Amino acid sequence: MGNGWIQYWDSNNSNKRSSGATACLTGDPSSARGTAATGNITGWTDAQAIARGNGQNPDKTLARCHLIAREFGGSGTNARNLAPCWQQSTNTGYFNSMREFELEVGKWLTAGMVVEYTVIPEYRSTGSTIPDGFTMVAVGWLNGSVAEVEGDYVLNSKLINGKVVDLGN
Repeated sequence: MGNGWIQYWDSNNSNKRSSGATACLTGDPSSARGTAATGNITGWTDAQAIARGNGQNPDKTLARCHLIAREFGGSGTNARNLAPCWQQSTNTGYFNSMREFELEVGKWLTAGMVVEYTVIPEYRSTGSTIPDGFTMVAVGWLNGSVAEVEGDYVLNSKLINGKVVDLGN
């Protein structure tokens, strides 16, 4: 992506879970796609058990969420960029999803901004393998000045049969 860069943070935990990522994004977000998410990442087996325990098919309801989105050049094979999440509501959805945040940042990039972008998975405890949610922060720069600032906390939860189910453990 032009002169941009991505830094995946080292795991700060013995279970090798993702701990965060920061990127300097430039150019059209469709011009430098990353890779699709794959692999048995930390927390994936735990997430599958939680989904099944709530009557959900993990193959249809779970995702390996990119911290730095694929359309921003994020890796789907580097476990430091991936965390288990609900596909619908956390990864994608109409309200307060990671995708909604990414679409807004994509508009900034298309408008010619340089964007400092950080995503941090937030865990309940040091033993947790699945985040409770994701802190997302973006600062858009245009002509050397801050033009846009956006921040959000995206819950890793989903409504199932009238009950909010947090995927985090």
